[in-house]
Amino acid sequence: MSLFLSYPGWFLPLLISAGQLDHTDALIKQMGSGQYRQREAAARALLKTGAPALGALRNAARRNPDAEIRSRASKLVLSIERRTIAEIASSKLTDQEKQSRLREFVFPGMSIDRARQLLGNSTLLRSQRSLILGGPTNEFFSASGVLISHQEGKITDVVLWED
Repeated sequence: MSLFLSYPGWFLPLLISAGQLDHTDALIKQMGSGQYRQREAAARALLKTGAPALGALRNAARRNPDAEIRSRASKLVLSIERRTIAEIASSKLTDQEKQSRLREFVFPGMSIDRARQLLGNSTLLRSQRSLILGGPTNEFFSASGVLISHQEGKITDVVLWED
C-alpha cells in the first residue's frame, strides 16, 4: 500500500510507502530512547531522510508527550527547512517556481522571528517614509536572496530578489 503525500517546498507529491511512514515513526519514537547513541542515530537518520519526514517531525514537535522528542523534532524541522530553502534558492528553477516553493516556507502572516530563524542574517532596509510615518519594514536575507516586508511582527510580503 502506498500513500501520496506532499510536503512543503515541492509541488510534486511523493510516493511514500506505508513501510517508510512506519520507519519514520519508529525513528521519531527512538529519539526518546534512554540511550544517547540511539537518540543520536535516530536524529541523524531523520535528518538524512530530509523533507519527506517533515510532516511527521512537525507533528512530533507539536504533539509528542515526550519533551526530548519534541525538542529534537523541533531542531530537525528547522534544519531540514533551512536546507530545503537553500536548495530552492540555488536550484535552476525559474524565478516564479522558486518564489512559489519559497512561499510554502515563508509566507504573509508568518512571524518575522520565525522567518529569521529559517533564513538567517538579514540587512534591515527602512525608508525615510516608514521611519517618519510608520509602515512596513523591509529585510533582505542575502544567503537565500529573499526580501521580506513586515509590520508589527508579521510578514506582509515575500519576494525572491535576483541580481
